[in-house]
Amino acid sequence: MSRALTTWLPPVALMVVSFAWTLDPAARPSHGAQTLLLCVASVIANVFVLRYHYTHPPHPKFVMLPARRWCLRAHVVSGSLELVAGLLAYALGSPALAIVTALAALLGHVPSAAYQVPVVFGVKPVMNAAYVYVIALHAWCAAHLLVEPGSEFWLLSTFLVLNIYVWVRACYYALLRLELFPRARYTVATLLAGLLLLPAVLGPAGNLCVLAFVALHAWLRRVTARDGDDRRALARERARTGFVDPVAKTLWTRAQLDAVGLTAPPAVEGSRALAAAVFQRLDRDGDGALDEDEVRELLAELGASEGFTRSFLVRFVARRRFDLAAFYAHVWREQSVQARLRARVDPRRRYTPDEQARVVFEQLDVDGAGTLDRFELRVLLVEWGLPEDEVERYIALFDEDRDEHISLGEFRRSFAPIWRYCFHLLETGELTHA
Repeated sequence: MSRALTTWLPPVALMVVSFAWTLDPAARPSHGAQTLLLCVASVIANVFVLRYHYTHPPHPKFVMLPARRWCLRAHVVSGSLELVAGLLAYALGSPALAIVTALAALLGHVPSAAYQVPVVFGVKPVMNAAYVYVIALHAWCAAHLLVEPGSEFWLLSTFLVLNIYVWVRACYYALLRLELFPRARYTVATLLAGLLLLPAVLGPAGNLCVLAFVALHAWLRRVTARDGDDRRALARERARTGFVDPVAKTLWTRAQLDAVGLTAPPAVEGSRALAAAVFQRLDRDGDGALDEDEVRELLAELGASEGFTRSFLVRFVARRRFDLAAFYAHVWREQSVQARLRARVDPRRRYTPDEQARVVFEQLDVDGAGTLDRFELRVLLVEWGLPEDEVERYIALFDEDRDEHISLGEFRRSFAPIWRYCFHLLETGELTHA
């Protein structure tokens, strides 16, 4: 069988089956039957997503602070209660269980979801708007179900909106395996999940309403941005990436090399000679170091956030000369903190918690100083979606001796969400797909 036939036959067959529904509208499954089919598929998807969550440690951004931990627990418990009560309410035709479903949504799942909006991954203007829309729709459906507990429509609608997150995970996994949309995978997965389920709740024009809401919010965020750097930062996918936009860095590197009349080899980060040529061009006063304004301008061109820029200046510029060595280490070869996690671990061996913490600590301690400084931990936590003000509170809370450095003992005792999550990624090899 030819490659073309192998590639096209299954999807074409599926397309023909779906088109066949349009030949005889009377033979097409009713709207209610199609909605029920979506609910059944959502139940199946729940099995795989719940299995994932029970076999994977939670992401650090959800458990670093006590308020986040309690919110996550409330979210999981209320979501599970809503799921089970909704299924039983439909199976038994019980209005009482429908009321339980509505209350679980209104008192637990909706408020806890709203609290998590600031830490969502993805392109912020799109993701924040999409999450707000879905949370509001969930509350709307649950409120109607509370008033009309005997309504099958509001019960199924509430159930489907609850399961949008399940489909986000399913779509993300599919895109990951197919290696599609690597620069905006989480955002695309979220939009696909919404486009899949929302028409069953809002009708044929439902997607148009959602897209209009998201587009209007994204446009307002863009026009109210402080400057071009702020707009570029808003447009970045936030999902386990570093502070420097890799695409912006590549374009910047090419432009700098073109300006000095050089061409870059494939592994441009490894060339100190190229870094030296670019550094000499950036060092406008020729004193062998970049001053604060020059570094600030450089980081802005690389897509760094204002918060990161401030911390970077304090860490590397305010107290020392930002010379070629510093430029080469912290800009030219810059990579996300998570990208440093490349230790080989034996998946067949059972590591003790102390060993797990040590493996991760040694990977993050790239300079071999025996401690992690506040800047490195701050970068890691904000890379993983924790709001910057919460990062500062967390580090201040657990830096036991207030010396701005975290020892291995402090890391083992107080930063367990980080090392457990990192070690799991190392052990399963999931970092290759992050």
